[in-house]
Amino acid sequence: MMADPVHAPFPDHAPSVLRDELRTRIAAWGHPHAAELRERLAAELRHRTAPAAGGPGQRRARPDAADPSSVLLTVLVYDGQDAVATASLQERDGRYEVTRLYVVPERRRRGLARRVLAELDEFARAAGVAEIVMGVPDELHELRALCARDGWVEVAPFGAHEGECYASPVDTSRVGASLARAGIV
Repeated sequence: MMADPVHAPFPDHAPSVLRDELRTRIAAWGHPHAAELRERLAAELRHRTAPAAGGPGQRRARPDAADPSSVLLTVLVYDGQDAVATASLQERDGRYEVTRLYVVPERRRRGLARRVLAELDEFARAAGVAEIVMGVPDELHELRALCARDGWVEVAPFGAHEGECYASPVDTSRVGASLARAGIV
């Protein structure tokens, strides 16, 4: 007997055909889902900086180093009820800085970081901000590659950042291009 091709079951590894089940929410720095994702980021950074011989990392990731009063907004991306990505935009020393960008490992390489950055860019543009900046720890090779692909320009380190730093002019065409690459528009 032949299987009905219209009602054939999908294998467990089949990609979702529902393109945008994702929801984006603007939240405060202290939102519990944002705090949980920041803790996961801190744990991942501690793991990535652990000495080769084992043991805890020498450099402590600081999940709450941002001054909550300087955070203008936090973006959360949800897949159903699960928070899967976050980042915040803060004003520090006259600069508008993206901080604590994180995507859960199982949802990476699907355009979520671009989606979050586009939301922050959109907010900054509406607020009249000319440029946003981001410090990228040495361990986050993927984020450095994203910055290079999306036209962020390397700048001199600022604040307490030890790794590479990037700046991006707030530009509606860049936002549109990022959303298009992420498959959102």
